[in-house]
Amino acid sequence: MPILHVIPPFTTTTTTTATTVDIDSLNGMARDVAADIVADIATDAAGQADASTAGQCVGLLLAAGQGRRFDPTGLNDKLQQRLPDGRSVAETAAANLLATLSRVIAVVRPGATALSAELSRAGCEVVECEDAGDGMANSLVCGLRHCSSAPGWVIALADMPLVQPATIAALAAAIAGGADIAVPTYHGLHGNPVAFAPTHLPYLLDLQGDEGARSLLKKFFVTEIMVEDAGVRLDIDTPADLRRVAG
Repeated sequence: MPILHVIPPFTTTTTTTATTVDIDSLNGMARDVAADIVADIATDAAGQADASTAGQCVGLLLAAGQGRRFDPTGLNDKLQQRLPDGRSVAETAAANLLATLSRVIAVVRPGATALSAELSRAGCEVVECEDAGDGMANSLVCGLRHCSSAPGWVIALADMPLVQPATIAALAAAIAGGADIAVPTYHGLHGNPVAFAPTHLPYLLDLQGDEGARSLLKKFFVTEIMVEDAGVRLDIDTPADLRRVAG
């Protein structure tokens, strides 16, 4: 579970003087106050639920890589390899995002028909990036242009299927709470996904080639979210990685 730091509310001390109060009147006042409090809580809760839906980060799932380290021939797409539960690597990564975020955009390379269909069935909006082969930054920029007005983004990699939904929720909550960049840390090491607020959109859109969004972590203040989630450090690049993740 993500570690949350809670700042206790301010408290005030008041001085009162003794007064004779009619007990029946006091009880009636208490009931009225209690009823008002309950009504206020219900109204606030409804408002918060609406705000959380309206102001929610959009998930960006980058699924346009060639995966040549997994299979130099390109015949076996690592993202469509099956995990023990029968789902593919990419489908599982998408499901983890969709478990927390209501909107997820998956960016795929041209011609990835089977992968596109799978991600669409999972609930993603699928976007084809024509120049995905020129580097990860192109896929990221392509996805961002389809949701540039979002209140923030959780940028995830489709070859990382073990990231827990709770981690994704914590990153989105950090952005909603005012963080500009939020990154998960596992045993002191940064992992993925990474979340960004709109203030960094110009810098994200300016990325080129194989320069990923993580390069911005070296330039700007980062909010670290400590998690007990090894999945933020586990990706699948080789058949050995797949066996380790599936094991």
